[in-house]
Amino acid sequence: MLRTMIFAGAILAASGPVLSQAFDELEGHYSSQRPGLELTADLKRIEGARYAVSLSTMTPMRGDVGGCGGEIDGEVVLTGRSGVLRVPEPNTPGLTPRVCEIELRFTAPYELTLQEKSGCTYFHGAACEFTGKVTHDAAGL
Repeated sequence: MLRTMIFAGAILAASGPVLSQAFDELEGHYSSQRPGLELTADLKRIEGARYAVSLSTMTPMRGDVGGCGGEIDGEVVLTGRSGVLRVPEPNTPGLTPRVCEIELRFTAPYELTLQEKSGCTYFHGAACEFTGKVTHDAAGL
C-alpha cells in the first residue's frame, strides 16, 4: 500500500506544470551574417534591465593582409531597447585608462546593431572593430 501511494505521488508530481523562468527575447547568442567578418554577441540578463555582455570580433587573413581579432566583456543597462557598454582598459601605472564604449541597439526582431563609439583599440587592435549587425541564432525558428 505504501509503495502504491509513493508511486501515485511521483506520477502526480511529474504530471504537474513545469515552473520556469520568464522568457527573455533579448538573451542569447547573436552572430554576424556578413562574409569576412566574424562578429558575435552573447547577452545574459543579470537582474532587471542589467545584462552581462560578451562581444568578439575577428577578420581573417587575406593573402598578405593580416587579420585581427579581439573580445570584450562587461555589463550594460538597457533603457528601452538600447544601452552603452562601457569597459575601461586595464590600469597601466601612471596612465589614466581609456574607456571603450559600444552602443547596443535592438533595431528589429532578433537583430542587434553594435556601434563602437571610442577607446576600444586595446581590446581588438587597429584593424578590427565591434561595429555591425548581428542576428539572434534562434531567429527564423
